[in-house]
Amino acid sequence: MTAETAEQAAWDAYDRKDFQKAARAWEDLIASAASETARDELRTNYCYALVALKRFGEARRICQELLEKTGSHIDLHQLGMVEREAGEYERALALFEQEHSMLQDGDFLAQAANLYERGFVRNLLGRREEALPLAEDCLALSRRTDNPAMRGCAWRLLGDLHRSANPKLAQDHYMQARAAFVEANDAVACAEIDSRMRLLT
Repeated sequence: MTAETAEQAAWDAYDRKDFQKAARAWEDLIASAASETARDELRTNYCYALVALKRFGEARRICQELLEKTGSHIDLHQLGMVEREAGEYERALALFEQEHSMLQDGDFLAQAANLYERGFVRNLLGRREEALPLAEDCLALSRRTDNPAMRGCAWRLLGDLHRSANPKLAQDHYMQARAAFVEANDAVACAEIDSRMRLLT
């Protein structure tokens, strides 16, 4: 099995929610990585499985080590996602605000992803009115990318923000999100959207 095939197998296990298998696959890949750069990329992906397994301390340590090495907004974003999944919402928001200050104008995908997280975490903190304009800006920027998954995330966030106050509008947003995730060939995200729509009142 090539490294590329083995990594695809890790992602396949992750998508099936077999997180233990995914983690073991990434551990094997990391141990046999041909270079430090390849190893660091694999460690970033490994963090997704660690977070899913609620091994937040390990994921946090890896992200912090990578951030110290690179100073990259990408690694800062990853650390923010770990903190968000760990329930450390204020810490996550501070990291995403720090990332926002690092982004370059015209990097629409990175800007959209950052807006998504800043809106998403504010909503988790109960600050819906602050989240709404960020979600709208996220959608506007995501439309300037060629990334349908990002557009799906933007529409999904808007659906989440409207589902209590305006279920019909939320459904419209979810349908847009689902179409984008179909384009992205993301069956897992489509299933999550279907679940959200079934719960609308």
